[in-house]
Amino acid sequence: MKMPSTMGCAECVASSREGLKVVHEELRDAAFTRVEFYQHDRLLRCDACGTHWLSQYWEYDTDETRLQEWGVRERAFVALSASDVAEIEQALRTGTPMPHDRFRAARTDG
Repeated sequence: MKMPSTMGCAECVASSREGLKVVHEELRDAAFTRVEFYQHDRLLRCDACGTHWLSQYWEYDTDETRLQEWGVRERAFVALSASDVAEIEQALRTGTPMPHDRFRAARTDG
């Protein structure tokens, strides 16, 4: 996944979640709406540069995968701005989850 050059340092962009500090764990149903049973959303931060990252995983079934052990698995790892983090914090405070793809949709490269 391509990241904007202004987001993150070389260390955290290359880390792909390893070595980043967990700020919030299990954001499903708290900050983000549940889209699937197997879903994991968490907010991470790079200690080196302070950039926040949203790490998301979810699995869903299709007609073809319904009887298989695994459905379709997807992951997103998105750098967040300070206003994005504030929006997540507000959702946690108010108990009003935002759409699961709120930050991912505009930033993934497919």
